[in-house]
Formats: sequence, C-alpha cells, structure tokens
Amino acid sequence: MKNNEVNFELRPEVRKLLTNKKIAIVKANFNHEITDKMLENSIRILKEADANYEVFEVRGCFEIIYAMTTLLNTVEYDGIIPLGCLIKGETKHFKHIAEAVTSAIKDLTIKYEKPIGFGILTCLTKEQAEARTSLGAEATIAVLENICTFS
Repeated sequence: MKNNEVNFELRPEVRKLLTNKKIAIVKANFNHEITDKMLENSIRILKEADANYEVFEVRGCFEIIYAMTTLLNTVEYDGIIPLGCLIKGETKHFKHIAEAVTSAIKDLTIKYEKPIGFGILTCLTKEQAEARTSLGAEATIAVLENICTFS
C-alpha cells in the first residue's frame, strides 16, 4: 500500500453511532491540487460511513481558523475536519501559519469539546505533500472514531 492510500473498513457498529451526526469539512483552496485530493479521500470515508457532511471552502489555511470558529458558534456540528496544505517557502510565513493553525485547532477542540481532526499538511516540498494526501482520510477517521467513542 502506498503512503497516500488508506485502507479503512467501517465497523457495522460505527455506522449506527453516526446516524444523525453532522460533520463539517473546511478546505483551504491554496495548494488546491493537494487539498482537492485530500477532500476526495475525506469524502470517500464519510460516504462509506453514511455520515452527513457539508463542505466549506476558504482561501488558505489561516482562514480555516475563522471558518471553524464561525461554524462552531452558529451551527451544531458533531465534528470538523479542516483540510489544508502548507509548503515551506523562503520566508518565515510557513512557520507562523503552521503554528497559528495548529494552536487554533487545539484551542477550539478544548473550548467547544468537539472532535476536530488535524488535516493540515506542513511539508517542505510539493512532492512530500503529494505523498501525504491520505491525511484527508486519516483526519476524517480520527474525527469519526472520536465521535463514536465519546458521544
């Protein structure tokens, strides 16, 4: 199995636990060739789980923070899956955005007591990012498992 492929078999009891659960995906469009694949992997898992979901798209990873906060404040979601891709450039911008998004995901998870996956790639090269598009599925699986375990 390649690094960007995920083999996930949904247990029958998980499907029952996901009935009437609502998931939000917030996808950054920056580096869309990567995040589009991450979204496909995430949706594949959600469809397999028969989960209800909505997709929201934002410009970049930093904007994911506002989108998640707004969704948590205005609509009842049982979990959120942020999907984004940061590729290091020649400036410190990468480091600041990666730290801000990571911190926000942690803070929002604690504040709202809702599962939020970590679907943010932080890579040094585009090739590394392309090899890790499975993170979309992995973050989705983590959110679904947390919903089933703690709901």
